[in-house]
Amino acid sequence: MNRVELKKKLEELGLSPSYYSFDGERKPASYVLTHSLNEWRVFLMDEHTDKRHDERIFNSEEEACNYMYEILKRMDDFLKNRKVAPIDRILLKRILDALKIKPSYYSLDGSFQPNCIILSNSNEKWIVFYMDGKGGRHNEKIFYTEDEACRYIWEYLKKPSDN
Repeated sequence: MNRVELKKKLEELGLSPSYYSFDGERKPASYVLTHSLNEWRVFLMDEHTDKRHDERIFNSEEEACNYMYEILKRMDDFLKNRKVAPIDRILLKRILDALKIKPSYYSLDGSFQPNCIILSNSNEKWIVFYMDGKGGRHNEKIFYTEDEACRYIWEYLKKPSDN
């Protein structure tokens, strides 16, 4: 698949163009496809900085477009509550960034931050809790898979609020 075909497939999905860029434009919280010399790059552009996340380098346009389609299709399936393969922290982070949910509302790497929901992994268990401004843990839940924990966080964060 090339960029023209990729764009058409993403339009057929109804995926907002704000989630991607093919011309090298670095839109915040979007997937960017760039080409220079013999390299094709796909990366997630950080919402607040010029930092790239999950950057992958490919030797052909076809490989890069196929990769980008799979990422965006999986994100679209998840957002539309379709059956999706297990969700992990990486996909959840991509979705939260794309939807512009403030990173200060959550921690997916286990770091303790006040006033946010935290995902922590301990002894093959996934622990999710809310940490208040004084370091108190509230509403602690234990999950046995990363997928269950990530879906719980997604449900928590997508509730109507001032996100």
